[in-house]
Amino acid sequence: MDENTGALMSITTNGKTHKLNQSFKYYKAVGMEKGGVEDSGTYNFCPDGAAHDYSAPKLLSSQTSGPIHEVNQQFSDYVKQTVRTYEDEDYIEFDWTVGPIPVDDKVGKEIINRFETDFKTNGVFYTDDNGRQTVRRQYNKNSMLCNKNIISGNYYPIYSRAFVRDDNQGMNYNLISYYI
Repeated sequence: MDENTGALMSITTNGKTHKLNQSFKYYKAVGMEKGGVEDSGTYNFCPDGAAHDYSAPKLLSSQTSGPIHEVNQQFSDYVKQTVRTYEDEDYIEFDWTVGPIPVDDKVGKEIINRFETDFKTNGVFYTDDNGRQTVRRQYNKNSMLCNKNIISGNYYPIYSRAFVRDDNQGMNYNLISYYI
């Protein structure tokens, strides 16, 4: 982790170090405009253009209590995160809070949590389907939804988990989310 921001930079497992970056970004949401076909909503991800970066995370605190290492970060006034690692475990816990999302600027925001790694996946990833079974997905440059948008055609709702796999290196990276 970066000592100044707490940002994740890499992960070492089984003696191998791999790039692993995590960031929050947002898309401006398409609103129902005059002549518009679709807009973003509860069940419709309709981004307007490319993802916008939040500033680098601000490190709020960092502490170690026995085998637990915890970092608290703030990406904006309404995006905060706690990252925990455990010396005896081979996973990283991300606990984030988003909201309330400001709307004073009259811009809807679709907040995303992006993970980037150097795994060779050939565009293949796995997500849960309604929190039960796992479904193989593949990035498809021809998949278009919401006003013929490739971005929305390659996003999937994740209820409890997602993962990528690099079969050549025998590596899995799991992202598990729990909603309470």
